[in-house]
Amino acid sequence: MSCKTGSSYITKKGDTLSSIAQQQLHSSDRWHEILKPDGTPFNKEDAHNLQVGQEICIPHSGNGNTGGSTGDGFANIVSHQAYKTMFPNHNDFYTYESLITAVKKYPHFCNDGSLQQRKREAAAFLANISHETGGLNYIQEQNPQSHYCDATNTTYPCAAGKSYHGRGPIQLSWNYNYGACGKAIGKDLLNHPELVSTNNVISFTNTVAKIRA
Repeated sequence: MSCKTGSSYITKKGDTLSSIAQQQLHSSDRWHEILKPDGTPFNKEDAHNLQVGQEICIPHSGNGNTGGSTGDGFANIVSHQAYKTMFPNHNDFYTYESLITAVKKYPHFCNDGSLQQRKREAAAFLANISHETGGLNYIQEQNPQSHYCDATNTTYPCAAGKSYHGRGPIQLSWNYNYGACGKAIGKDLLNHPELVSTNNVISFTNTVAKIRA
């Protein structure tokens, strides 16, 4: 296989770039992202003259899967260099690697819809976390005025001695939010709210989970 980038795919009878994009990338509108082995895009004439047995290259390759199945959409939209450019003074806690690990837990994040729609989703996400944290600077709320414990909530009762002040990229706060988000990601954040400010993967995972809910 000779693809310079992406995962190799050999066309079969009845294949079109649109049908392949729908199958592999979960959106027929993404056919223009499919490339020739030399890395050049297909024009409309090429697309109409697709041949059986022709090698094409599917983007977002990873461990044998493509597109929405790998959750690579965000990484292909926002590179490590772009991340550093957007957040030049980000706290060391908020690493690009931890963000990518977190978003891969949600395969549809920045993988569904057209390229423009996926870019908009990534931009909205980044704008949100930047606003909440002063450019990914703050890990937790500065000078919290309380422990944010709602004692009337019996579904997610406060754990003794724990504070539920704002933490993480979306500044998660209140015991019921810690409890609900912890349940969504499979972590006991109600009894261990500090994980949101000490484990960067959990911190970002919690953020993506809330946005994708």
